Amino acid sequence: MENLKELVNLLSHKNTPEWVVSQTLRNLCYSSQNDINYQNVAIGDLGRDAEEAIKEDNEYKLLKLQEQTMFREEQLEVFEEVHALAKAAFKEVTGSEWKPASKKSLTNKNKTATREFWKKRNVG
Repeated sequence: MENLKELVNLLSHKNTPEWVVSQTLRNLCYSSQNDINYQNVAIGDLGRDAEEAIKEDNEYKLLKLQEQTMFREEQLEVFEEVHALAKAAFKEVTGSEWKPASKKSLTNKNKTATREFWKKRNVG
């Protein structure tokens, strides 16, 4: 936990550039959203597996799936709390709401920026 305290101190220190803090919080928002999405998919998969175990009348498998589901749900709660705190901190630092970037738009922007760079480079 000492490293966590050091990280918090670094990010909240007045000499740490704001862009470092906002980028770190943006990354935390993105990562925690991915964790939430992953857990939701995993829980859904476990639910489908449980339906199969019921059809198979496999009580042992059903018990194991219940344990796994409970574990995933506990993890999901923590990830949701982390995500909420990260979003609140991001808004506090940047003044705007965090929103996940569209993969398609980022890809297109990156392609366009790269093409523009090379056009300028070849012309000049």
